[in-house]
Formats: sequence, C-alpha cells, structure tokens
Amino acid sequence: MSPTSPVRRRRLGLPRRVFSQVLLMQLAIAAGVAVLATGLFLAPLSDQLDDQAMRRALAIAQTTAARPQLAEDLRSSRPRATGPSSRKPTESAGPVAPSTS
Repeated sequence: MSPTSPVRRRRLGLPRRVFSQVLLMQLAIAAGVAVLATGLFLAPLSDQLDDQAMRRALAIAQTTAARPQLAEDLRSSRPRATGPSSRKPTESAGPVAPSTS
C-alpha cells in the first residue's frame, strides 16, 4: 500500500472533525453559562431598580402632599428658571413625617 491510500486519509480527517465538534460543544456550553450567569446577575438588579423607583415616587408624592399649594403653583405659573419646580426639595417643602407602613 502507498502512504497516500484512501484509508489513511480518512483516518487523519476523522480526528479533525471530532476536535472541531468538541471545540464547538465547548463554545456552546461556555456561551450558555455566560448567558445564564448574566441573567442571574441582572434579575436582582432589576428588582433593586424597581424598589428605588417606587421609593422615589413615594418621596415625590409625600413632598407634594406636605405642600398642597405646590400643585396649584405649578398649574398657575409660567415655566421659568426660578419657578416652583426648579427649587430643591428642601426649599419647597417642610419636613415630611415618616410613614408608619
């Protein structure tokens, strides 16, 4: 038999195919683990952001409730740099009682 027989060529081609399949499988597993880890990391972060937004909205509502004239001031005045909405929260409202809930 000569060194370039079809049987010898096929044996050399088979390991290359197996190696490429193993490499592709490893890449697929690594990508899956990366996607899973990212999802597990971002899920609690989303809950924290929702909680922060809820607390901020509640603080705005409490500030507005502490000064009922604020809504009327906003409706009746024209927008300007020194208007009621441009004041800092400590300037526009008095102390807000903490909620008991």
